[in-house]
Amino acid sequence: LRSRAMKRGFDVCAAVGGLILLSPLLLLATIAILLEDGRPVLFVQRRVGRSNRFFSVYKFRSMRHTGNDQDGARSTLREDARITRVGAFVRRTSIDELP
Repeated sequence: LRSRAMKRGFDVCAAVGGLILLSPLLLLATIAILLEDGRPVLFVQRRVGRSNRFFSVYKFRSMRHTGNDQDGARSTLREDARITRVGAFVRRTSIDELP
């Protein structure tokens, strides 16, 4: 129990430290997405995790919100017209994975 509590404490401290260090980059990405394509800034996707429990993944939105394919019937291509300019940069640098 003690080692689990210590690991949890370390994880929380590392996450808070990483968030503080990355906050300027996250703020810039947020502003760039807002200026180019408006709200929402984050894309939420439900995934299946441990013990088949669902959880939500939050990512910076890299595609246009209008004309969004909610059903996932259309795959994203490398040169997809739905990808914004900021979104292309966000994807190329993997900034979308930070949130």
